[in-house]
Amino acid sequence: MRALAALMLLALVPMRAAGAPYAALRPQDSVLAGPTDGTVAALHYNPAALRLSRGFRIEVQLNLQGFVGHYQRLAPLPAGFAPGSAASPAPATPIRWVVPGYLIGGLWDLGTETVTLGAAVSTPYHDGTLYAPEDEAALQHLPTRYHAIRNSAYTLWGTTGVGVRIQPWLHVGGGFHFAWMRLRRHLLRDPDPDHPDGLPCGDPMRCEQWAARQQVRLDLSEWGFGFSVGMLLVPDERHLWLGASFTSTSYLRGGTVSGQPPAEAPPCMAEPLPAWQGVQAAAGNQVCHGAAALATSLPHLVHLGGRLRLPGATGRHRPAHLELTALLRLAIPPRQDDELHLERRALVPLALPPSQIVATGEQTAVAAELGLRQLWPRLQLGQAVLYESPRARIEAITPAAIHGHRLDLSATVRASLHRAVQLLLTAGTTFVLVPEGAGARFAAETAAACRAAAYDPTSAACREAQDGWAQPPAAGRYELAIPHGAAGIEVTL
Repeated sequence: MRALAALMLLALVPMRAAGAPYAALRPQDSVLAGPTDGTVAALHYNPAALRLSRGFRIEVQLNLQGFVGHYQRLAPLPAGFAPGSAASPAPATPIRWVVPGYLIGGLWDLGTETVTLGAAVSTPYHDGTLYAPEDEAALQHLPTRYHAIRNSAYTLWGTTGVGVRIQPWLHVGGGFHFAWMRLRRHLLRDPDPDHPDGLPCGDPMRCEQWAARQQVRLDLSEWGFGFSVGMLLVPDERHLWLGASFTSTSYLRGGTVSGQPPAEAPPCMAEPLPAWQGVQAAAGNQVCHGAAALATSLPHLVHLGGRLRLPGATGRHRPAHLELTALLRLAIPPRQDDELHLERRALVPLALPPSQIVATGEQTAVAAELGLRQLWPRLQLGQAVLYESPRARIEAITPAAIHGHRLDLSATVRASLHRAVQLLLTAGTTFVLVPEGAGARFAAETAAACRAAAYDPTSAACREAQDGWAQPPAAGRYELAIPHGAAGIEVTL
């Protein structure tokens, strides 16, 4: 009990881990965990499966994801994109960043045959977009700067849950999770002094001009909460398990993450504040600060899974059992696009619009996984292949949110170091396959077409502009692979 108390106190200390609102393909980077497994990850997959854990179990896991690839913008860079530059092809922009994560938790069956309790802290959301250092020289030739220079977050998720055995063949469970998220974004935009209507400038020869740049930074944070429910059917407790669960989004005050600068700070000054939250906008020698709120959302998750145990082949070195596993997951976004609201007092001097749609084009994604496990008395091996459909429409992809078809190949080893201690090691790679035409819907010319239509809200161009598509081009070739690995320790008492 003292060990459990110490673990929970450690778990509740906010640990910084880079991330952004993209749910990891697996909440625990292990193919030996799923909706029908009694691991700590059952708090995310299916709380009913907690009941499969016996005794008292502690798990600590650290993982890393590396993002490797590049973005090649198709549209040429206009004259004036960099100081004194002529129109030229866009250079390729490398993708090179690493995102850490962790899971710390414990399960306890209370010494009963009916109830298992669990609690954990983890970082199930990942991304750490950083295309360049935030200095003037690095930004002068960066093709992604009007969509993303930095787009990252710190996340902290705490989850408690219970699994209850109703009948030998039926287990049910539920959980509650709280989340703290800090979002940071940095990008550029160009104002259009001839058209102070809140729309982008619309003229490719005047958009994206270094001399007219505005730097916009967001630093927002919020607490939220959510819940999960699940069911586990056990037609044959030695051979077959079937699970289903629903995990809600994290309700960040209605899906809104906000920030407020110090009340005594003047809205505009010559230097940025040393510490602030909200929005910071800079143009020339003027820096303005104000409150900001970003209405965004994390997806609802539905998990369906099955596990079938078969007898292994005879022989000294052959596994005692084989298991076939299958998983189907739906990631359902509560909203299709984000909406950004900025405080008026910081916007008037720099002509920033008070609110705007941030087009993300999110859609329901379907993931399917097939796995094979080999079980020995002191060793378990698992291999799995997972496919997930794009979480956003292909035409809505930007350097700030690279979505595509995801194919993951992973393997996990669980080895007994002692009768009560097991080592977990996982390695794999996720290949993000982005079709041609990605990001093609973004076009600054849409703003000019809306003006030409006399701002008719029923015109196609004005509807596109109102929906956030009148932005610098994002059409390009996106190539991305995500190698990942994890190491962990399980202690069962």
